[in-house]
Amino acid sequence: MKKGFLKGFILGGLFFSTISFAAVTYDAITASFPILINGEVWQSDKPAVVIDGSTYLPLKAIGDVLDVKVKWNSELRQVEIGEEQPSVTNKYSRLSPAPIGESQTIKISNYSEEYTATVEVKETIRGSKALKKLQDTNDFWNTEPEDGYEYIVAKISVAIKDVKDDKAIDINEYDFDCYSSNNVEYDNWFTVVTPEPALSTTLYDGGNITGYVVFKVQETDENPKIVFGQDYSGKGGIWFSL
Repeated sequence: MKKGFLKGFILGGLFFSTISFAAVTYDAITASFPILINGEVWQSDKPAVVIDGSTYLPLKAIGDVLDVKVKWNSELRQVEIGEEQPSVTNKYSRLSPAPIGESQTIKISNYSEEYTATVEVKETIRGSKALKKLQDTNDFWNTEPEDGYEYIVAKISVAIKDVKDDKAIDINEYDFDCYSSNNVEYDNWFTVVTPEPALSTTLYDGGNITGYVVFKVQETDENPKIVFGQDYSGKGGIWFSL
């Protein structure tokens, strides 16, 4: 972050002035020394001042030269520095997963990769309709599941950004874990040929994909769910209804 020079701000400047904060009064003197930014002398129509031994720079001007956004929020009467961060809420969770068509964003950070993902389950089909779609894709491999189980074919979109070190990120069905309505993980190591386009690709920063993922659940399970971005201990992640 380019914070080093953002020590304060002034609205104007004189060669010498007095500034009062509550019951404390400070003498402000226009700085007589040059200020270098990245090796070049910085110039501004608003001067830098020295107050009690510390140098203060006009915030908006120094923000412009450092490419840091500075904004006055007149409604809230506050100065806002940098990009606005998306609000983080606990609207959805394992016990209350997001419905079909609702997107969620998560920051992924582990030993090998760091990026932000926005995920949405766009639609699902289940039971006989899912089986027909699978058999239309490949009727040799896509046979009926064992008794008491059925397939869910889900169309899922994933978009990524803020990828650290401009790495390539693999996105596929193994990024999702499926759980029953009573929170038991399903074993989804089974063989099917996924309809095209399958959710399986490599993305760079700014990339996105929409494709199919197949899950297998119990026929009696009315509210199965999936999670994206869970860590190795089962913590975190964003949850979606199927």
